[in-house]
Order: sequence, then structure tokens, then C-alpha cells
Amino acid sequence: MIKARITFGETSSVNPSNPHDVYMAARAERPRRVLSEYTEAIVELRDAKGYSFREIAEWFGQNVPDVEVDHNMVYRVYSKSLSYEQN
Repeated sequence: MIKARITFGETSSVNPSNPHDVYMAARAERPRRVLSEYTEAIVELRDAKGYSFREIAEWFGQNVPDVEVDHNMVYRVYSKSLSYEQN
């Protein structure tokens, strides 16, 4: 019988059949940053600098590597910021 292993982060792997191992791996994971925390930077790059949503996503990939981002996510955060401004 082949047992699967799940790899978390860069250094740990666990036996997926052991719920406690999976729980401990989840606890050890570094928290992810939420892109909405960077709304001001997104608005600045978009409005003041003229970056496209793809360019903003690339900029984040180069300058803020602990944030997972693509152009769709940037668009959603930017759009939400506009709706907050209108209210």
C-alpha cells in the first residue's frame, strides 16, 4: 500500500490519514496576507501611476512576495474601493 504525503509550506510534510498531523501542519502554516490590506497601494498604482490591473499584480509579485495576487484579485479590491467611496 502506498501512503500519500501532503506537503505544506516549504519544510513540512504530513501523513494525510492522520488528522492530528494535518491539524499540526495547519497550525504551523504562516498566515497569508489579504490583498485588501493593500487597497491604498492598489489605488495609488492604478489612479496616480496609471498601472493596469495586470501590471499591479506583477508589481505585487516582485515587491510583496508573501501576498498571492493575480489581476482579477486586484480588480476586485480596486472595485470595492470605488464602491466604498461612493457611499
